[in-house]
Amino acid sequence: MEILNSFIDWEECNPLQKVFEWGTDLVTYDSGTEQRNQIRTTPKRHWFLNWSILPKANRDKLIELFQRAAGRYRTFRFLDAEEYQGSCTIPDSTTSYQLRTTHYSGEDEGWPENCLRIVNGTPAITGCTENCPTPANNTQFCVNDDTGIITIGGTGFASPKVCTFEYYFVVRFNFDSHTDKHIHPDIYAAENLEIIEVK
Repeated sequence: MEILNSFIDWEECNPLQKVFEWGTDLVTYDSGTEQRNQIRTTPKRHWFLNWSILPKANRDKLIELFQRAAGRYRTFRFLDAEEYQGSCTIPDSTTSYQLRTTHYSGEDEGWPENCLRIVNGTPAITGCTENCPTPANNTQFCVNDDTGIITIGGTGFASPKVCTFEYYFVVRFNFDSHTDKHIHPDIYAAENLEIIEVK
């Protein structure tokens, strides 16, 4: 699965707009009273990306990604530079666990989200003993980068076991037509590209 950030720098995107979309089914009765039903327990994210200066090599990669995705049809990975770090506590008696992160932890409005696409090599469990291997050669646990499932296979972990990691969002383009804008020799622009989170 392609990664958009692997060839285009997030920090060069300007202006950047991010939208959090919750789903609420709203029914209004003749009396004026409302009934609200929550459709989703987590928000769906939209990003609007703008590159006013895009070198030809990066433009070519973007076009390639768009063609491989067939517009809105296929998904790819996206690293949100402002929302990519996760942390969770793994119960001591658990040997297989879904990595997740909790937003606004400790508040009534907080919510957990499963992290399904993990950045390779980033998971680490804190509180290990001195004999615990480093993440690069860790044989005491393994993580499936495509499901976010961590499997604990060793001993020597302190309690509680806190796992930190980085994760991608699975996204798709929200358009089937892309305008290729050539503004100068070897310089292109990509404006108002909307990508949307796929749950």
